Amino acid sequence: ALSWAPADVDGVTFTLAYRVAGSPEWTEVSGLTVPVYELDGLVPGARYEWRVQAVVGEGDDALASAWAYGESFTTQTMKAYQVTAGADGTWKPGQPGLAFAIDAPRDKFLSLTVDGVELVQDVDYALAADGMTVTLSPDYLAKLAEGKHELTATFADGMASAAFAVAPADPGPTPNPPSPTP
Repeated sequence: ALSWAPADVDGVTFTLAYRVAGSPEWTEVSGLTVPVYELDGLVPGARYEWRVQAVVGEGDDALASAWAYGESFTTQTMKAYQVTAGADGTWKPGQPGLAFAIDAPRDKFLSLTVDGVELVQDVDYALAADGMTVTLSPDYLAKLAEGKHELTATFADGMASAAFAVAPADPGPTPNPPSPTP
């Protein structure tokens, strides 16, 4: 989140511009009414420059201040954590949940998704009390379509992902065909 000093004039809006350091293109966000803006979609491990200006009025009658430059910053490099157990596992209806052990710090865990859909902790999955193990609940797994799925765990400083599969339900024993009558 970027922030700057508020303006001393009523009716002021702000225009914020940011770019990867050295890039010729600025991304502008105009019409901001508060002196704070949260950036998203930034490139991990990149240095950014930013600037802001105050604008009074609208259209051709608008007056803009000179650009004020903020301190450049570098985004955090994201780590690729490893799934150390459970990757490429297959769940079959009737089995307990499917567990995934991740070599990551538990205190940095943020969220868990399957096929891009965020799951609800203590409903769709359980998080182990110690270590970084997530277990998908059998009730949640039973709702998934048969076939391959992608699990992604997001942490404050990285991600881990693993594939797993949901197998079809066992149809059970096939009955013996009736005997032909003589």
